[in-house]
Amino acid sequence: MDETVGYYIEKLSKPIMSISPNMPVKQVLGLMKSDALCHGFCVTENDQVIGVITKNELYKTISGLYGYNLYGSKTISSIMDLEFLTVDHQTTISIVSKIAMQRDINKIYDFITVTKDGCYYGVVTVKDLLEKTIEMEVSNAKHLNPLSELPGNVLIEKELQSHILSGIKSFIVYFDLDNFKAYNDAYGFENGDRVIKFFSELLKTHIDEDDFLGHIGGDDFIAVIHDTTIDLKKKISDIISEFDHKIIYFYNQNDINKGYITAKNRHGIEESFPLLTFSAVCIDSTHYHSLYMLSEDIGRLKKECKQEIGSCCCLVNINHKHPSSSSSSPWKEFFFNQTKASCS
Repeated sequence: MDETVGYYIEKLSKPIMSISPNMPVKQVLGLMKSDALCHGFCVTENDQVIGVITKNELYKTISGLYGYNLYGSKTISSIMDLEFLTVDHQTTISIVSKIAMQRDINKIYDFITVTKDGCYYGVVTVKDLLEKTIEMEVSNAKHLNPLSELPGNVLIEKELQSHILSGIKSFIVYFDLDNFKAYNDAYGFENGDRVIKFFSELLKTHIDEDDFLGHIGGDDFIAVIHDTTIDLKKKISDIISEFDHKIIYFYNQNDINKGYITAKNRHGIEESFPLLTFSAVCIDSTHYHSLYMLSEDIGRLKKECKQEIGSCCCLVNINHKHPSSSSSSPWKEFFFNQTKASCS
């Protein structure tokens, strides 16, 4: 869950020349010899990549006593590699790095082909990929929250901004603990930190590594889910169930039996507070054109969610009408551990 998650491979891609499948092998060899930095070529037909030829493979093929005589006049299509790594231009560097390093040992250093709308876009060398990954991991480490070891506000802003500007659909999920200040006052900051650590680890187990999870600060977290085909309601429901089951281990038996704690409110008056729960807001990134609009909506929806009793999530479909409503206004669905309710 690092900064590379929101950085697309297109930014590393270089549009090197592609070649025709009918080009003779000896001509391809000449092109490679004329450019010492050439790693190979993509073989394209109708703008689509149908194969690749790397410098190493070409030299290996034509080496030996009869290699050049045997293959020199043949077309490159006769020796090109048909099994090569190709990725879409908006695949994240994090994903490309994992796929590239999982290749067969004989191909692990081959360049990566990048496409856009199914057509040839460019290539990325493993050297460039690894250098950028290391660079971004070093940068990322400077902006991690020391308690949760999750990306902080600088990286969160970059991630959200990239999704808003690109218009790529994703689910943005905001998490906030309820009555955390009261718990901190009653049990102390050390135990409060233990709760934050527990909550961050819980979120890490439920948010996929290829998605983004950040720690805004205090008891506030935010996730960006890239796969919008998932059952988001089930994912959040699972988090709610596990949280509600395990949070009692952070209380003494007396408070567990009572079902609440006593602490001073923000006005210095003693008050009873329920055991810790959390509120979550899930929204679609494509309905926002600025971080300001996004923050405004999250803040408003979070307040609505916190009016509910217990851990709760507000799932918002901005352009979706509730079946029983003739209104074109956004509709919200609140769901909990065992119960759910909808409202328009």
